[in-house]
Amino acid sequence: MANLFRDNAYNVLGLDISVAQKEINKRSKEIVNLLRIDEESTYEIDISVAKPKRTESTVKEAVQKLSSPTKKIQEYFFWFDIESDTDEKALKLLQSGSIDEAIQLWEKDSGKETATGFVAKKNLAILFSVLLVDKGQKKYLTQSISCWKDLVMSEKFWSYFEKIYALNDEVGTSSSAIKDFESKVTDVLSDFYTDISQTKGDNSFYSLFAQVFDVKGLKMQRDVLSPIYEAINDTSEKLRNLNISEDNIVSPEEITELKRLTKLLQTNFDKLKELGLFSDSQSKTMRDKAAEALRAVALDLHNNLGESEKPVALFNIASKIAGTTATINKINKDIETLRQNRSDEKIIKPINDLLEDEKFTDALDLIEKRMESHKSNKELMDFLTARLKWAITGIAAKDYKETMQQFTSGHFAKAEQNFSGLREFLLSYIHYFNFNQEAINEVLAEIDQLTGDPKALNIDNVQNYRNKLLEGTEETFKDSFESSLIVFLVDCGIYGNMAAHLPAIKRKNTIKKWLWYIVIGIILLVIFGSSSDSSDTNSTSGSSSSSSSSAWQICSDEYDRLKNELDSVEASMRRYESFDDADGYNALVPRQNSLVQLVNNKATECNGLR
Repeated sequence: MANLFRDNAYNVLGLDISVAQKEINKRSKEIVNLLRIDEESTYEIDISVAKPKRTESTVKEAVQKLSSPTKKIQEYFFWFDIESDTDEKALKLLQSGSIDEAIQLWEKDSGKETATGFVAKKNLAILFSVLLVDKGQKKYLTQSISCWKDLVMSEKFWSYFEKIYALNDEVGTSSSAIKDFESKVTDVLSDFYTDISQTKGDNSFYSLFAQVFDVKGLKMQRDVLSPIYEAINDTSEKLRNLNISEDNIVSPEEITELKRLTKLLQTNFDKLKELGLFSDSQSKTMRDKAAEALRAVALDLHNNLGESEKPVALFNIASKIAGTTATINKINKDIETLRQNRSDEKIIKPINDLLEDEKFTDALDLIEKRMESHKSNKELMDFLTARLKWAITGIAAKDYKETMQQFTSGHFAKAEQNFSGLREFLLSYIHYFNFNQEAINEVLAEIDQLTGDPKALNIDNVQNYRNKLLEGTEETFKDSFESSLIVFLVDCGIYGNMAAHLPAIKRKNTIKKWLWYIVIGIILLVIFGSSSDSSDTNSTSGSSSSSSSSAWQICSDEYDRLKNELDSVEASMRRYESFDDADGYNALVPRQNSLVQLVNNKATECNGLR
């Protein structure tokens, strides 16, 4: 289509568009005969900037076009019309190479809405288009598009064109055929400027045409836009399927692929911008799809791997690509949330570090300070509340373990005091947990009633009451902190009162009846305590000195230590997971993987020593 003018049938035959069919046939035979004796044919109407390619096949094709009622219209429309003396002078100037002078002649008449003006305007449009192909200069691009627009959009021009064409038509072209050509002429021009853009490797040639005429030709759709849209669609799907967090790490290969796909999207959208079609409705649909794909990767990196810098970069790219207001607003909201999260990170990380190191008292102090100064930040307050529950439970578990050790060792006065203190501590923070305060008070009152009077104390009733209270605790309270807290509160009441009564009980058979409480205490101590305390292990071990010093025993002790550390890490991970805290969870994954490997290796080693 870039050869729309060079291969024009009238140009190939060296004829004016007003010639009769007889002259067309005569000229074609003349050119063919000259070709057969290897002579080049030249004619007065030939111009150097649109020099035709004359061969037997091009001449034959030219005659066929001018013999067809529908095809002849296009050939007639897209070639010079020499009607007046001014047109003849301009043509001679073109033939002599005085292009600017020829342009000036036609420009004088081109502003008139008369036959002379329409002819001058069409000749200018053709000349500028020919020069655009030959010279590739942008000034001819704007000039040609401007002239074509003035003609194509003018009803008066088409009325003139239909009349003048009928005067020169010998093949019986119908009025409907001319109307059909009028409706398709913009598509022909679209294909012409598409070819120019592809030939010059510069989409801006088509961009201006698309903006002025607001149209996409079939060739543009098929050869240019379809490959771009297909590439964008394919790239978007690949981005969605990356699933970077699947193996809990961001590998160099995944980053390289992410950069490649992102760059590919940007390159194709740059092509749409060059074509002036970035804001086209179809382009906006593709832009939204690509933006959503980038958003999905960004959320995956942030939510599942704790990344912050890469998601921000991806969100910013997605925001620039997005085509509709709804998608832009969604992405901008994500950006703002991420920025807030990054701002909160200075607050969050120190607290998480303290909790992971089991420095629960320090963590609680820091949490309470942050809660006081960030009351207006709901999301941060939710985070701090969840971490406060973790810290409270951690402190309680540690104190509970120590107090139970005091109880089982017979230090009842100290145990009573500490159980009472732990109970008051828990009650002072109970409003942060999902409990019915009134129901808790009733339970504690009933415990005091059952265990407060040593004379009326019925051990079986107390045991049954405790079992009934704690039965199904984990199912009732899905939050592991709350289920642990119930146990602590109930046992603080029971064991606190028991510690107060035991010293006063003198009879041997009565003391034996309390031994089951001590057994329960030991069991709970194991559950909530840590077996890493070597002195506790040594005091309850029934192994002989020789066996404890054996290679297997040493290996077994090391296995227990590693297993307990792994259990502790995984418990922390479960807490992070229950809070939907990807940062905290992901930070522990490498340590978990390392401990799993160490535990497995140690188990193999110990089995070999049996």
